[in-house]
Amino acid sequence: MRTTLKDNKLTLYPEGRIDTNNANQIEQEALAAVEENAGADLVIDAEKLEYISSAGLRVLMKLRKQTGEKVPVINVSPEVYEIFETTGFTDLLDVKKALRELSIEGCEFIGRGSFGIVYRLDPETVVKVYREGVKLEQLQEEKRCATAAFVHELPTAIAYDTVKVGNSYGNVYELLNAVTVGRAVCDDNSRAEELGRKMGRLLKKIHETEMEPGVLPRISDRLRGRVDIIEEGQHLSHEDADLMRQVLDAVPEKNTVVHGDFHEGNVMVQNGELILIDLDSICVGNPFYDYISSYGLRKLCINGAHDLSRRSLNLEPELIPILDKYEREEFLGTDDPEVIDRFVQTMEQFFHFRQLFILSIIQSNRNLTPEFIERVKTVSVPAFREKAAELIETAKHIDNCDWKRMAEEILLRP
Repeated sequence: MRTTLKDNKLTLYPEGRIDTNNANQIEQEALAAVEENAGADLVIDAEKLEYISSAGLRVLMKLRKQTGEKVPVINVSPEVYEIFETTGFTDLLDVKKALRELSIEGCEFIGRGSFGIVYRLDPETVVKVYREGVKLEQLQEEKRCATAAFVHELPTAIAYDTVKVGNSYGNVYELLNAVTVGRAVCDDNSRAEELGRKMGRLLKKIHETEMEPGVLPRISDRLRGRVDIIEEGQHLSHEDADLMRQVLDAVPEKNTVVHGDFHEGNVMVQNGELILIDLDSICVGNPFYDYISSYGLRKLCINGAHDLSRRSLNLEPELIPILDKYEREEFLGTDDPEVIDRFVQTMEQFFHFRQLFILSIIQSNRNLTPEFIERVKTVSVPAFREKAAELIETAKHIDNCDWKRMAEEILLRP
């Protein structure tokens, strides 16, 4: 039986059939491998296992007894899984079915998020295909976070299946005849006000939702991790990276939900209702981060990155200001031009700070051109450095309990 040892993980690869004819030999080889690699985490990869009898199951029980752990058995075929389930071994071992494989050839492109692309498989289902290299654990974490959001009454699509798409993983959702907000507005411009206001109300609802500590990661921790990546990649000096950390430290912590990547390409419309589908960035913290993220993305799309607008937002660039207007009026709770202008000026103040985080995804995002990266380094870095002290002071006073009051009383201090 083939075995591998990597990163203190011992993997056994049983093949074919395990029955009375070969169970003793399999047992000897398996126990010897475990003993030889004492202390390593044991995993059984059953991808090529076709059948297992009661004699084979006894071998697995001995492995469980020897390791004292609920041994993971992965990539189990439906036929073998049925044996485990019928005999009760799904309770004794950590048994995981093999992922079914899907092809997206000929499928309609729906939208693009931070970590993947959404395609329509048929009128009832869509699949979000993650970038190659994204680990299965990340998909499982997104499922967990989406479930937490759903329990807290946020309109969330929950994946009902995880699949393999080529060398990538994907989550499958049931979304009958749903399209992104961006696509819906492009198809019918007259819906811009309706859907823009619904987007604003949804964002407000997200930011009014509090989570118990520990349910979701903190956005400030994630962003500090990204600053570390930028510094380690030598894209910023230690001094500039430290200034970024000081801005993050100045923003008040909150336990409210933050989407992390809220825009028209990440929200679906189904029967007039909005549904969140892309939740791999969801966390808790100060809603301020959602605003500077959305503002920065839309500014790039309007000011020349038209392909990004069509690819990520599913929107023609000229439609973005129209949606923005109605969305801001809803989440700010006012259509007062002075208040909205003050809010926009504060978002503009933090634009270059937001841009610097792009430097943390240079290796993983193939859509970033060398010219764009160079522009971030030569324009946004010095602009941030010049305004850093001002940003730190402004960040200390960010208060999202009442956005109108915040805009009127805080953001444009003399």
